[in-house]
Amino acid sequence: MFTLPVSQCPKCELRFGSPSERDLHLREDHSAPVQRQQDPPPEPVEETSERTAPVRRDVSLNAFVVRSIVAAAILALVSAFSWQVAVLLTLFLVVGVAGWALRRAEP
Repeated sequence: MFTLPVSQCPKCELRFGSPSERDLHLREDHSAPVQRQQDPPPEPVEETSERTAPVRRDVSLNAFVVRSIVAAAILALVSAFSWQVAVLLTLFLVVGVAGWALRRAEP
């Protein structure tokens, strides 16, 4: 018959399968709380009468850029199979982009 060694924590009733687990438990759960150094209080901010517009930190891609990347990926995939179809797809995309630009240019 085989029995597993059991190590019990001397400070509580928990039991562990290995001494290293018990030692880790002792360090993390039963160690004296370490006092952290307190950060110095923040310096007071001078108030100004000027208001500034909030700065947007996020960067979003234009829909045109995203569509161009998707179209280029599809074109690369198609060109791997047939360059004739890739040429036709490229012409279709160029005509589509030109039509889109003409529509946006109308007053």
